[in-house]
Amino acid sequence: MSGYCGIVILLLCLCIAPMSAQNCSAGKYILNSTCLGCPVGYYCPGNNQSISCPSGTYNSNANATNISFCYSCQTGMFSLNGSINCTQCPAGKFSNTSASSSCNSCSAGMYSSAGATTCMACPLGSFSASLESAACSPCYPGTYSDQVAATTCKQCAAGSYGPNSSATSVYSCLACPTGFYCPAGSNSTTPCPIGTFNPNTSAVSANYCLPCVIGTYSNMTGAQICSKCMAGYYGSSVGLTICNLCMAGTWSALGSSICSQCPAGTSSPYTGMTSVSNCTSCPAGRYSVAGSTNCTSCPVGTYNNQAGGSSISSCIACAPGAYSSMIGATSCTICPMGQYQPSSSSTQCLYCAPGSYGTSVGMTSCTRCPADTYNSNAGSTSATACIACPPGTTSLPGSNACNPCVQGVSSSPNCKICGLGSWVLETTPIRRYRYVQNC
Repeated sequence: MSGYCGIVILLLCLCIAPMSAQNCSAGKYILNSTCLGCPVGYYCPGNNQSISCPSGTYNSNANATNISFCYSCQTGMFSLNGSINCTQCPAGKFSNTSASSSCNSCSAGMYSSAGATTCMACPLGSFSASLESAACSPCYPGTYSDQVAATTCKQCAAGSYGPNSSATSVYSCLACPTGFYCPAGSNSTTPCPIGTFNPNTSAVSANYCLPCVIGTYSNMTGAQICSKCMAGYYGSSVGLTICNLCMAGTWSALGSSICSQCPAGTSSPYTGMTSVSNCTSCPAGRYSVAGSTNCTSCPVGTYNNQAGGSSISSCIACAPGAYSSMIGATSCTICPMGQYQPSSSSTQCLYCAPGSYGTSVGMTSCTRCPADTYNSNAGSTSATACIACPPGTTSLPGSNACNPCVQGVSSSPNCKICGLGSWVLETTPIRRYRYVQNC
């Protein structure tokens, strides 16, 4: 009996020892010959096994005994093998089925937030150019999107511009105003440069900015029209940003391409004159050619008694018997008595020479003293200046002194023709002295 009991005990020991060390119950698994509770993310059906929950499921409880403890992930989430919980799909991805082991990428033109079960189309005015977008980008100024799920935005057409972002319609693009131009995709207007203008809307390039024509200018950008050069200024070339000042001796009206010269007979010493009336007429005694800044005085020996002389030919030569000793004379001075001038254009009169006299003004020659008289002074004004020669002397007309009678012959009453071989000097009618001498 005691031997039987010993055999039974031995058999029991042999049976119990393997079960406690090598055959763990469901909900447990063996590790280093020890049965441990099944960890989270796993289930343990017995036989010492620990099996991970498959991807797309999770288990957050320990000691799970079968796969039913691995719960499926909801839509919008996913898991890997052995997960204790599900993870949300990241933004830009989605899962529209439960028990997903991964998330799908949103396509271009679509977007999603974290945990999305589907992707959403980019709304009007936005776009998404790449996969897995977490958000759509607004259309930049100068572009627009008039459809959902856009992968790019459309450019505003050339000749228009879009000042705002997130534009949803082509009508958000505004026509380019006058004075400006707008290439395709413009978010603002580009002004025409100085010296140009654009009178039309919807210009597409700088080629539509026209140079200012002659006589006009533009000194600011974005001009719709060029301004006319002010009176007193001129614009002789195209594309001017400023007009040029008219020089002295010239003038111009509004919008002139050249400055007009002051007409001959006038002058102007000032710049920027606005009318021909600013050109002052030359006074008498002066003249000018066209474009003069000042009038020129008539030279000495000439005069001009009328205003507006247009050339030096307006200066008239002083006639014989007159003179002008100053420039700019308006008349010539008549030679006074005792003086004369035989030539024109003279600057002075000449005194009557000794042996002559001048009894009137404006003489061109002096009167000679008669024969048998003389005058030793210049500038005599009367015939009384001619003195009779003394007896025994004689003179020719215009003499400044008397000379002795010529031996033998004289035309003077003071001198008689001598007889053959002699001559006689008659001193006076009363006293006579006779001299006889061989001729």
